[in-house]
Amino acid sequence: MSEQEVTFYSRLNYTGDAHTYAVGTDENLHPGELNDKFKSVKVGRKAKVLAWQHSNQSGTGNGTLTSLTSLTSAG
Repeated sequence: MSEQEVTFYSRLNYTGDAHTYAVGTDENLHPGELNDKFKSVKVGRKAKVLAWQHSNQSGTGNGTLTSLTSLTSAG
């Protein structure tokens, strides 16, 4: 993974199916098959992730994500 990418994983501890996005990508996962599917995330050194629990940019865990082995700890 490059320092300008973010990789989301379908399982804890950076395992499972990986979905990588480059800096500048505007990805809306709701509605869609990936909504609520990611369990961990690795954020490149030069990347930033803005994430919300709900599609209307609300809910717990709002804000910027860093690399997390468990996204459940973000909220």
